[in-house]
Amino acid sequence: MKIKTLLHSAFRTLARRLSVPWRGLPYPQPRPEQLTLELDQTVHGQLPLRDAMHVRSAELWLKLGQSELALHELQSLSAATRQLPWPRQVEQAALNHSNPIPA
Repeated sequence: MKIKTLLHSAFRTLARRLSVPWRGLPYPQPRPEQLTLELDQTVHGQLPLRDAMHVRSAELWLKLGQSELALHELQSLSAATRQLPWPRQVEQAALNHSNPIPA
């Protein structure tokens, strides 16, 4: 972080001396092809990106303690996708979390 702070102040000083408005550190602009994501691309060679987003959302709902919403996210997956290891593991965790152990 020290290097970033030093660069920041160096660029600000340079901008002040050159009488140009300071706009922050110069970062390269991404190319348009870097900004596009296809939802049908596969993740790890198995799971389409769209389905991976649903599984990740289900994981995050579980972290928030919302197992019903996690199961709802997983319901949008096809039956074949639900049989893959990652979605199956998340679904099992959601089912275990939604059925509390009786006291």
